[in-house]
Amino acid sequence: MNAMTALKIATQTHHSLLEANPHMHKLMSDRLTHTDYVSLLSRMYGFYVPLETCLSQFEPSWQQCGIEFNHRRKVPLLEQDLLAGGLTLDALHQLPHCTSIPRMQSFPQAVGVLYVLEGATLGGQMISRQIALQLGLHLEREVAFFSSYRSKTGAMWKQLSVQINSYAETAFSHTDMATMLLSAQATFQTLDDWLGSNRLTRIAV
Repeated sequence: MNAMTALKIATQTHHSLLEANPHMHKLMSDRLTHTDYVSLLSRMYGFYVPLETCLSQFEPSWQQCGIEFNHRRKVPLLEQDLLAGGLTLDALHQLPHCTSIPRMQSFPQAVGVLYVLEGATLGGQMISRQIALQLGLHLEREVAFFSSYRSKTGAMWKQLSVQINSYAETAFSHTDMATMLLSAQATFQTLDDWLGSNRLTRIAV
């Protein structure tokens, strides 16, 4: 079994639980408001900033793996959407960050985290269209995070799959594989916890 298949199987339950989170579910609802959208983006920003900071520390390993990590960063897209949504730079910089992110002390752990973040771009294509339609927003200017790679999403995912499978096959031990899977599971769980099951802090814009 290759690494990407193992990741998919190991995280199926965690993925389903996150999709069932009320705040994620509401994104596809006709009850979504602009305030809901900005509040969720703010929470995502607080999750992605510390994660991408940690992931960037593995740049030599990403390069060895063939992955151009800087081209896959989502924080700039979140910043763009939040500023377009009415936040000031000061308000953006004061948003709370998640302090319980998954441990990334090894490259297999980082790969597990990146799998989750990049996998989100697949479902984001449908979510982005719904948000744009519901709120009357422009995909590229105001829904950039969820639309991310847009028409290139499939190709970007396929490229990542080839790179991770190839690298893991030659460089990861059984212990590394297990560590990678646990990291991916922890990423899903942490995001679900960070979003919260009951409410999000409302952001005044």
